[in-house]
Amino acid sequence: MAQQGFVYEENAYDALNFQKGTLGLDISIGGTAGASADKPDLTIQRKGIPGPWAGGKGHGVELKISPTAAGSLVMKYVVSSRAGKKGEWVYGSINKSGDGDVVHAEKAFIRGMGDLGFGKKGEGEGLLKEMNSSGGRGKQWRLHDPALRVNPDGSKCFGPGCDNIRAAYVLDLKHFGGQNEIKIPLGNASAISKYYNTKDTYYINVGTHGFFLLGSDPLRLNKAMGEFGYPAIPDFGAAAKCMIRVRVHDKSRSGASGASFLEGAEDRVGGYQFTMTFQFSNVTKSPYNIAPLVAGSKSKIDLKHLKADKLLCAWL
Repeated sequence: MAQQGFVYEENAYDALNFQKGTLGLDISIGGTAGASADKPDLTIQRKGIPGPWAGGKGHGVELKISPTAAGSLVMKYVVSSRAGKKGEWVYGSINKSGDGDVVHAEKAFIRGMGDLGFGKKGEGEGLLKEMNSSGGRGKQWRLHDPALRVNPDGSKCFGPGCDNIRAAYVLDLKHFGGQNEIKIPLGNASAISKYYNTKDTYYINVGTHGFFLLGSDPLRLNKAMGEFGYPAIPDFGAAAKCMIRVRVHDKSRSGASGASFLEGAEDRVGGYQFTMTFQFSNVTKSPYNIAPLVAGSKSKIDLKHLKADKLLCAWL
């Protein structure tokens, strides 16, 4: 997540926290995720309802500034160990770093969707087949071998004609960027809900579009809204569209400046990689928003609109 995303998390937490906020709300607990992949962006509570986070007291909320990617998995082009034999695209590791064979459930889910997105059930029969051997969507990725590659031993290397990361990026962006990205429509966003469910997260708040359920409502917020006569919180799966996107990902743009590593000083180089992501769009706005943004801002919470949000009635 970009640095602005971290600031948005902190601001949302502070606005909803009893000790840090100015609205007297006792909703957020346990701090934010920051750079951690093993904790929700935001944890919220309702008294008397247990949850999997914050010592058994809270439930996770995924925070997004605006419609964007939701989960990613690295894709790698592995050079063949046999002379003259073409390399092949493979999924990156789904194991937790430093934990041996412990699998990231969310990474495994994304890899499975790479096959299910094509209506296939076996690894190598869906996305990887498109990228390595046959199919309409992956044709461009079969025409060119990428400049950024991986040796059989896992070490990174460059293809012929490239001896540095910038030259490789320019070439790979030419062959695989823009209209040459692989995009696979999945219909509604139920896959994104299921993805976050693997992380024990059942709510999402998009700063520009509001608060949604991710297929379930463990805090029983909709029960409370019904008792007050207010509309139900919409389900994200039905409120948005989703697709699989395979692209060239400039990792350096996640920095505070948002600049590409091709711009400016050499010491800003952050590298790049190929990734498969879930991308959501065409989001129908929710009537509720627990972290609304000030117009024109990507991190500042609009406290006036938050104070007036009817969803706060669930915490009365």
